Order: sequence, then C-alpha cells, then structure tokens
Amino acid sequence: MKTRKPTVYFFNILAALVLLVIIPSLCLSAVPLRVNYQGYLTDSTGGPVDTATEPGGTIQIRFSLHDALSVGNELWFEEQAVQVIQGVYSVELGSSTPIPTLDFNSQYYLEIAIDEDASTTFDPGEELTPRQALTSVPYSLNADKVDGMDSGDFAASSHNHSGTEINSGIVAEARIDTAIARSADITSAVSTHAADASVHHTIYTDANAVNAVQTASYITDLQNRIAALEAKLAKVTTDGNNIYRPCNSSINSRICYCTGIDISTRMVMG
Repeated sequence: MKTRKPTVYFFNILAALVLLVIIPSLCLSAVPLRVNYQGYLTDSTGGPVDTATEPGGTIQIRFSLHDALSVGNELWFEEQAVQVIQGVYSVELGSSTPIPTLDFNSQYYLEIAIDEDASTTFDPGEELTPRQALTSVPYSLNADKVDGMDSGDFAASSHNHSGTEINSGIVAEARIDTAIARSADITSAVSTHAADASVHHTIYTDANAVNAVQTASYITDLQNRIAALEAKLAKVTTDGNNIYRPCNSSINSRICYCTGIDISTRMVMG
C-alpha cells in the first residue's frame, strides 16, 4: 500500500546536471560517463524525507533519460538504492549502468521514479512529473567550439573526397574507396582475361603473323593492279563489238580502229 507521495526539488541541479562531465568523455575514453546529480525529496505533507527510518536506510530510485518531455523514447535507465538525509540526496548517474555515448546535440530529459511502497518494482504513477530538461553550465557552452570555431567547421574523422578534390600528396590506402580498383586487381583481371581459351583469345604463331602480313601485301598489290587497269579502260571507247583507242603515232589527229577484239575477254590493251 502506498505510504507517501514524495515530491522532489532540484538544487541548482549541481551545475544543471553538469552535462560537460559527459561531453568530454565522448572524445576521451579515460573520462567516466557519469553525471553528478543532487536532489531534495519531500513527502506528501511537504516534509523532508529521511531514510534513516527506512529498512536498510535507503530508498529505491529509478533514473532514466528520454528524448522528449513526455512519452518519446527511453534512452537509458538505472536503479539505485539512495540514502536521503533531511530530504537531500546525491548520486552519480551512470554508476551502476553506464550512460551510452549520446551525441548530446539534442535536448534530453531526466525522469525520476520513486519506489514509494518499497515493493522493489516501479509502478505507473510513481514517476515524478514533469521530466527535467538537461541544461548546461555557462562555460560549457564553449564545448561546441574549438578556439572559437564551430564543431560543424571540422570534418568527421572518417569522410570521403572525390578524385577532383585531391591534387597533391599521397592518399592512404585505408582512405581510398573500396569501389576503386587497385593495381593488383587490374593485373589479376588482365591475367585471367588473357588466359581465357575463347576463340577471340587464340594466340597466333610467328608463321601465322607473317602469313597474315603477306596476304595483306598481296591484296594491296592486286588493288594497285586493278587501279591501273581502270585508268587504262577510262581511255577506251567501244561500239559494242570493236574497241577504239588513240593510236600511239597520232597526236589527236586520227583514231586507230582495232577490229576483232572481243571486249568480253580481252580487257587489257597495250
């Protein structure tokens, strides 16, 4: 049975939850992911709670982080047996369950639930409302900058560049996109392709090559002969049965008449 409905008041929330205890730890693994938190707990009459009269001298409290003032997603939680003296208690959030490496670039909210009836379970209605928005202390606002430069001005530790952006220096192997073929990949591919036994990969002998060159030479010679013949035929006229051509002894004065020449079989004229 419920014995009290405590109310919690927050002292200055010890430098507003000292969020900067968390932020540096994202970069320096040696810094523990813990946050000091101090609160003031009262009962339903407004009097301070004192666990000296409680079994074990503590009260069970559940702490959790959320991404919304109400509902939303629970990002982390832990339960602690907390000693409360004259309403005051102090805890280290993350001491039993490490706080995850949240980016803290978004607003987060702390929710507290009190195990009022010492049942070791947290029932609906035992959470204190509203959730508390996490805030930063004044100097922590500079944590978003390095020497006055915004964090967005710096490149991520892992990022890509296009080939056009690289104009000097040496790019480390680990920085080169895996989609880009390496020299070893190309050499292997060429070797594999050259070993292909397909017809278009047939390797010719020296004799085959010489023969191909000679054949090409014969074809060129034949083409030259045909061109010479066509040049001679261009000077010849015919009436269907006889061929007429200029006589060598004449200078455009007369035309020699050559008879008995079958133009279907006698094509070359001297």
